[in-house]
Amino acid sequence: MKLVKFIHAVVVVVLVLLVYVRQRVELLKVGYEVRSKEVAYLDLLDQNRILDYNVNTLSSPSKLERFLKATNKKYRIASRREILQLNREPQEAPSVRALDSSGKRALAGLLSLKAQAEATMVNK
Repeated sequence: MKLVKFIHAVVVVVLVLLVYVRQRVELLKVGYEVRSKEVAYLDLLDQNRILDYNVNTLSSPSKLERFLKATNKKYRIASRREILQLNREPQEAPSVRALDSSGKRALAGLLSLKAQAEATMVNK
């Protein structure tokens, strides 16, 4: 009787361990899949930035066409449902006058900053 209980206990423990190991393996697979999709997403973002830069700097459509053919990649035109349009009003930066409470308002008026500079990184 004790042997039967021991065997049942061992079988239950083995089954629990098998389920645990299976879950860990699945978690690793999902983690690798997520990582590979993140890498692909970042590559697409880089490619998008490069294409935006090239579209903005290349002056004629023929130069753009030669560049796209030289990259040997297949491009397709996005459908209307794949395009997002963002309509944002640019926000003004707070002026120096609002920040300055001392008697230097005249100088602050000359040096007031109303727009922020933006820089983007382009990889070639």
